[in-house]
Amino acid sequence: MAMAGVAELAKLKWTERSYTKKPVKRRSEMANERIKFGMTAKDLLIAMSGGNPGALGVCVQILEKSEQVDPDALLGGLGVLMSLDTLKIYEHRIWMLYKDVCGHDLVKMLAVLRAHQLGGLAGVNNQTLNHAIDNRGAGIDLDAVVTAVKERLSNFQLEPVTT
Repeated sequence: MAMAGVAELAKLKWTERSYTKKPVKRRSEMANERIKFGMTAKDLLIAMSGGNPGALGVCVQILEKSEQVDPDALLGGLGVLMSLDTLKIYEHRIWMLYKDVCGHDLVKMLAVLRAHQLGGLAGVNNQTLNHAIDNRGAGIDLDAVVTAVKERLSNFQLEPVTT
């Protein structure tokens, strides 16, 4: 019986076969990310900063210094930018996170993002992070965040290592 089914299927023309390609379902939160495979560093910086000079400067700092601050982070600065992309933090909101929430301190910004990534250490989740960006840092205790991240990640540096 199974052989008859295979033989009948073999007789059909390709267009008559019932092969239908199922659409690939992506996680809904990833559907509109800006970072795409094969982008150059320049493309990535433009996509994330949207031409905002403050955000561009922060993204460059992330690429240059994050590996020194958080040597355990997978993909270094690229991983941080991918986290921002997943969180849909772009353009002026990158600048606001750096300036208003973290007081122009890259280490604190990286700690906040790492706290979120590690499951909401010190209460950093999507809601508190977005609230803090919209309200000049309200709702996030930076000292508690840095302490929690440092306790979890012993290699996390509180100051960038200069070489």
